[in-house]
Amino acid sequence: MKRILLICCLFSLVVICDVASGTMAEEQEPAESDRIVFIDDEIEVFPEEEVYHVYEFPEIRPFLFLTGGYRIIDLSGSGRAAEYEYPSDSLMLFGEFRALPFPHRFHLEIDLFDRKDYFWDISYSYKNIVLSRWINKTMFHNLDAIRLSDFGPDERFSAENGPDERFGITSGMNVMFLRIKTPDFPFHVYINGQFIDKEGKRQQRFLGGSGYFNDLRRVSRRRDADLETKDINVGFNAHLGPVEVDVSHGEKRFSSGGDNVFYGRYGAGGGRTEGVYAHNMIPDLKGSSDTLKLHTAYTGKLVASLTLAKHRRENEYSESRVDYLFGSTDVTWMPMPQLTFFFKYRHKDIDADNPEVTTVSDLLNPANTHTYRVKDAISSRTDRFSGIVRYRVAKGVTLNAEVDRKITERQHLEAWGLPETTVKDTASVSVTARLTKNLLFRTKYVHEQTDEPAYNSDLDSKDKGTVSVSWTPLPFLFTYFGYDVYAGKRDRLYYMVDNRQISVNGREVRAGKLFGMIGFSLAENISLSTSYAYFKDKTRHALVYGIDSEPQRLVDEHARYEERAHTVAANLNYRPKDYVKLGAGIAYTESRANFSPGVYEAVNPVSIGGFSESEIRHTEYTLSGTYDLKNGWEAGMRYFFSKYDERSGNALNPSVDGDAHIVFLNMTKRWQ
Repeated sequence: MKRILLICCLFSLVVICDVASGTMAEEQEPAESDRIVFIDDEIEVFPEEEVYHVYEFPEIRPFLFLTGGYRIIDLSGSGRAAEYEYPSDSLMLFGEFRALPFPHRFHLEIDLFDRKDYFWDISYSYKNIVLSRWINKTMFHNLDAIRLSDFGPDERFSAENGPDERFGITSGMNVMFLRIKTPDFPFHVYINGQFIDKEGKRQQRFLGGSGYFNDLRRVSRRRDADLETKDINVGFNAHLGPVEVDVSHGEKRFSSGGDNVFYGRYGAGGGRTEGVYAHNMIPDLKGSSDTLKLHTAYTGKLVASLTLAKHRRENEYSESRVDYLFGSTDVTWMPMPQLTFFFKYRHKDIDADNPEVTTVSDLLNPANTHTYRVKDAISSRTDRFSGIVRYRVAKGVTLNAEVDRKITERQHLEAWGLPETTVKDTASVSVTARLTKNLLFRTKYVHEQTDEPAYNSDLDSKDKGTVSVSWTPLPFLFTYFGYDVYAGKRDRLYYMVDNRQISVNGREVRAGKLFGMIGFSLAENISLSTSYAYFKDKTRHALVYGIDSEPQRLVDEHARYEERAHTVAANLNYRPKDYVKLGAGIAYTESRANFSPGVYEAVNPVSIGGFSESEIRHTEYTLSGTYDLKNGWEAGMRYFFSKYDERSGNALNPSVDGDAHIVFLNMTKRWQ
């Protein structure tokens, strides 16, 4: 509560300063255009009669274009050859319509690729009183199925696969917004909502037998998905003198349909008797939020904003609950045009509560139950302070410096082995310089230092540097180069074994990313762009295997994970005639990732690294052309070929290559 009061005090101070500066402005001398009359030695100021000019909106003719066509697709093998293309031939329709008959404004844009891939954006407004918009984006995602290999009766290598079939999910997102304003006062009432649906089928992999107790068996099953998320907010905002206020309330629901739970026969283990039990459940969730936002006018040397919010979330199956309390304030001070100071403060309280026990029941014999004790969920309090200075050193040269401290305090840690307090300090400096009219240079350095990091994926220290150069040495030549480098380490890692914490050697991470692009205008009607990207990541991480009991525990001090990828791309555009446009492109990507354990038991008789080894080559070609038929008519064609080649050839991780051929044929008509 003290931190929330601090946020409010800081905001109030800025408001007082803003009001005081406004009062001083009101006491300034009258303008030269005002008439000054002396009455009994008193000064009366009468403004001159103002001449009002009514703006007449020019007539803007409606605009419309329609494109109709047919899409032919041939997809074989892995769906990753055309990961976001629905594998079925279809009719296509694209269009845009704009009409501005003041005071009405209307806009419609629609793209229909097939029955599972479509987009529309509809907006309407009346003067500045009514504003509405509806955006829909629906797409299909091809999902690969990992075929589990059976390597014998050993419980670690036995596998059970479902039918061999193709998986895919259709994801649709609708965003709606409506705002109504009072005609003569800046007061708005609004409602906005986001609705997400995911429907289809995907692969579910899990351990059968007795779970992690004994008699392990790797299992693959089809899972039908029908997931729905609804997030609706209603509120109002208004300009009240020196402050703008916004108050809103939100409700959020997540509903799981389809196969929201699986049942499987499990042998006895861990104190539980043999039976058919539920597993891999997707629970329904609900939540609500209340938010208050305030900010001063964005003009002037001193600007401030304040946000207070309370969120509630509940798992309707387990009855677990979490309450979030957020508070934030931002203050901006510009003492001179070349110098700006930013101060940010963030506060977050997380109060988590869950039942002490949970009970599982045998589906065939409900009287056969087993009760497990549940660890207390972790509650926490986080405070974050940030200070930023932006200084314009010289014309075209800007310096930014930032310091940030994040303090996290946790409760209910007894069963988790986490530190009570974690402090993370960050410092960064960046420079943006336009060295010449055609040369732009940017660089940034960030250092992070963490005291008592909470999780093994966190690092004690981390350094990151970036540099980029944009250069246009000649009117027909454009170049860009960017490079990022990243390195970090962790001295010690901690694992919980039999409710006892053990410590092993730490973790090291090194990564780099490079991107370059060159664009040419070879002639007035020919342009060529080329690009190259490279990424590499190396991680050394100490792991602990078999942590159920002391005799089975293995410590791997030298487990390594490495991934790298590079992409080469080129695109050519050619216009031999004013009415003909041609294009061609190629992109080639090669990536590789492998996990290398360092202890004998992890590589014999079968290396666990083989289950995640990957080597992929992906090539894409495009050809396109359009022909202007005059009078607003245009004919077009586009051909796309993709070849996906998985080259690891590892029996533990079988893969499927894929090829995709897609042809678009279309006709366009424009009216204006």
